[in-house]
Amino acid sequence: MNDTGEVDRGQVLLPIFRTPAQGTILATLLLDEDREANIADLARAAGVAAPNALREVNRLVQAGVLTERRVGRSRLVRADPSSPFVEPLRQILSRTHGPAQMVAEALDALPGVEIGMIIGSWAARTLGHPGPPPRDLDVLVVGDPPPRELRRANARLEEQADMPVQITVLAPADWHEARSGFVQSVQAGPHLVVVRRAEGDTPT
Repeated sequence: MNDTGEVDRGQVLLPIFRTPAQGTILATLLLDEDREANIADLARAAGVAAPNALREVNRLVQAGVLTERRVGRSRLVRADPSSPFVEPLRQILSRTHGPAQMVAEALDALPGVEIGMIIGSWAARTLGHPGPPPRDLDVLVVGDPPPRELRRANARLEEQADMPVQITVLAPADWHEARSGFVQSVQAGPHLVVVRRAEGDTPT
């Protein structure tokens, strides 16, 4: 695993899941209790081939964590609300996978964001660098988001993550030219990209 991984989030932060794909599939379905997805969607989210996602889903259905239904030829799965394991798993996943998902959703909704990433101790632990559990969340935004909307997103993230969140904004030219020591250290160190938007793209 390298220092700029965009998959396997949370697997090293707390390595209790059987595979990284299993953790991501569980996070996709349990952190949004109304979420229902097919195998192809879950495979894309986990960054694995569909047969691998299918095996993980089958295990979780057999364990009673997920429930399924069929619509035509599609097999749709979601968290089983009657399972005694779902709520404890959701609490764990909110810490291991939740921050990356929360930051991705918050930044993806903001105009003017070219790249959004988690840096600092949370990124380091997630990408396998040893150290104490992170107590805050450092986020770097490359772009020019509206300051008021960014402040609101920052406040929402602190409430959702239940930890201090520090968002630093960097102009795209400063990031791409990488002349400052700060930018060079971020690019060389552990950082977890959660949003990467092509120039001219806008939130949907």
